[in-house]
Amino acid sequence: MTRLAARCTFCLLLAFAAGCASSDVHESDIPPATTSAGLLRTILQLSDDGDYETLRHYIYPVPVTDTTTLRDTIITFMKESNKTYVGDFSYSDEALEIVIDEHLGEITASPGEPWIGMLTTGELSVPPLRKIALETPEHILLLEHNGVRILMVKIIGEYQLLFWQGLNLLLQEE
Repeated sequence: MTRLAARCTFCLLLAFAAGCASSDVHESDIPPATTSAGLLRTILQLSDDGDYETLRHYIYPVPVTDTTTLRDTIITFMKESNKTYVGDFSYSDEALEIVIDEHLGEITASPGEPWIGMLTTGELSVPPLRKIALETPEHILLLEHNGVRILMVKIIGEYQLLFWQGLNLLLQEE
């Protein structure tokens, strides 16, 4: 390789590395979660990496107030990672690892009441989710195990997290 070719290659590598390090996350660059297991694995990896901006794309933004969504709340609790808290939105990487390693087989589609009701008339009732719950309830998935609940939705072939609670209860089983 000539010296000029080596310099050009080096410059291209530097430019590529600078582009990869960019904090600009474009939606087209974010791979979809095509399975519920893939969604949970992606969430765990992004949490472990501290990449909460990309993580936002995997959590459905159910509005809570004019300025806040459930996604914001979930991510706040994920950042805190308080292993002793076991209520709504509780999270730790260790607990999600246990879900992935031991409980993926417990995910069920069309979870029934009260979950479908929450999506059609309750706290999670927004037009896109309401339509899915009424027309294709098999696209609503639930993992329920000893007080742990993870609610997910499949929208246009892509899975997103809606809600979870009690994840850290799994740490008490260990």
